Amino acid sequence: MKSRRPATEAQQFEQLVARIEAAAAPLGAVVKSPDRIRDLTTGRLREVDASIRYKVGTVDVLITVECRKRSRKADDTWIEQLATKRAKLGAAKTIAVSARGFSSSAARTAAYHGIELRTLSEVSAVEIEGWFLPPGGTVNVFRVFDKVECVVFLFDPEGQREQAGYSVDAFAPVFFSDFIHSPLPAATLLHLLERIRPEEFAEVPLDGTKKQIETGITWEPGQLQAATSSGRRDVAFLGFLVVVYYESRACELASGTHHSYAGSDGTEVQRSTFEAEIFDGVATFEFQSTDEGKPAGVGWSFRPKTPAAETSDKLSSEAPISQDDEADGEGR
Repeated sequence: MKSRRPATEAQQFEQLVARIEAAAAPLGAVVKSPDRIRDLTTGRLREVDASIRYKVGTVDVLITVECRKRSRKADDTWIEQLATKRAKLGAAKTIAVSARGFSSSAARTAAYHGIELRTLSEVSAVEIEGWFLPPGGTVNVFRVFDKVECVVFLFDPEGQREQAGYSVDAFAPVFFSDFIHSPLPAATLLHLLERIRPEEFAEVPLDGTKKQIETGITWEPGQLQAATSSGRRDVAFLGFLVVVYYESRACELASGTHHSYAGSDGTEVQRSTFEAEIFDGVATFEFQSTDEGKPAGVGWSFRPKTPAAETSDKLSSEAPISQDDEADGEGR
């Protein structure tokens, strides 16, 4: 079976570009990498390194992204190929991304055909002085849910809440909803509760002190179902008893990976990535600026070191707080 990409390094380059574009895209845009789009001339599906889809009013807009990670500048021939491909796919725009920049003839051809040019390059910590990050690095503060207990109350056949509930593993994907990707665990719904009733978590100290919180979500018939021995049944109430506290990880600039995503018009998006060990795995913290050098947002992901069945029962919220490590330790 043929590999879709000749080199893993090239795939990583494309995925990084997709993450940068996803962070910079307008609200509601969908970024997919790679993607297959039907050729308007031949009717066949053709692969692009990434696609960006969104709506302007009632009009669907498609932007394609093509990447080239090679040891020399991207040339005029590649840009001509992308211009033809864009037309055949019906894309409104194509973004060409090179790891080494573009030749002068490629830049002129891109301008003629309306191809957007970006150069993605890695830079050292010494070179990022003046970037959007604090000079001392970042402190990433995140909320932790520990010792999560969950109890479920179902609706009876008359549509009333049953008197007796039952306990369920908060991390078992036994719930179903038309509004959330299913099946899902109760822990996912705990994050939902954190968003809709943030005041319940506001009194948790930032200094790592643990606080036990008892809370829950009331549901209408049909909104949430639980898998039971007699099939799926509507949930009336989902209750939680959880220990909540904050942890933090400091990341020095020298420990990160930093990239410049520069346009041919002189604009530049700056992106920095840090890794830190938390619980039974590794957290990746990603920071990105706008093309004007202002902070645009923070994202993070978790990668367990051990199989999922053996990982900690701790659950962390998905929005770390960035601050200068010379600050007083309180999140903003």
